[in-house]
Amino acid sequence: MDSKAPEIEDYTNRWLFHPISTRLAVALSRTWVHPNAVSFAGVIFGVLAGMNYYHYDVGNSALWAFFYMLIWHVLDGTDGHLARLTGKATAAGRAIDGLADHLVYLAVYLGMALAIYDKGNSHIIWIVLLAGAAHAIQASMLDRERQTYRFWVYSGLAGSEPLKPPRPKNPILKGLHIYFQFIAEMFDSNEAVKQQAFEMKIGPEQREKAARYYRKNYVDYVHVWSVLSPNFHTAAIFVFCFFQFPLGYFLFEIIAMNILLAALLVWKARMDTNLAAYLASLADQTSLKA
Repeated sequence: MDSKAPEIEDYTNRWLFHPISTRLAVALSRTWVHPNAVSFAGVIFGVLAGMNYYHYDVGNSALWAFFYMLIWHVLDGTDGHLARLTGKATAAGRAIDGLADHLVYLAVYLGMALAIYDKGNSHIIWIVLLAGAAHAIQASMLDRERQTYRFWVYSGLAGSEPLKPPRPKNPILKGLHIYFQFIAEMFDSNEAVKQQAFEMKIGPEQREKAARYYRKNYVDYVHVWSVLSPNFHTAAIFVFCFFQFPLGYFLFEIIAMNILLAALLVWKARMDTNLAAYLASLADQTSLKA
């Protein structure tokens, strides 16, 4: 969750899911419950949602599926907060959390795909695979943008050497970690700017100026990424299934969401170019003072 950066937090998280998740995490911190157990509990509710979306056109199945997804959103915020409260935050736990998120949407996508397949659309598998790949890329890059914002604005590390998160020791979790990092960095022009800031050796004063610049110029951009968040996907899935057109969701994911992603990346590239120029001006000011 983005409790350290509320200005970029999704409104549904800020006012609904995270307040509930925080209270639940505090309560669970007094018990033996491990954060990873909360992650896996979320997967169970994701599977229940998928089972109900398979029957999306029967009774209140779509509503039940949406309800189970809401519970998952609460648990998805709980595990990370619980890990921090209990001192159990690890790279392996982060990988497990990411895996759990993918498993939830795998279950939901599978339920919808089987429902469409049973109605005679035998080509749905290719559409679902494309939609799933698009969703995975969007989710990884959304997380990356929020991490990058926190790095520049709140960490106080702007200008320090860019560091990579530690890798889990478990081979499977290590592979997942590498995958998430690769996807997140695939189009990340900001990495070059981080390296540039490090090479300029900007000092504490310049770091504060860079942080203020980043917050002022990037906050709206990062907040727009909320449209690609799991919350929005959950709402879109429900709407399309409630109106009995699940295929429309997959087409929406592949076309509309990828167009938005491309637009955000173009926007980002322009802002990162401007950020690099601003950092260069800070370096020039520093050299003149020296």
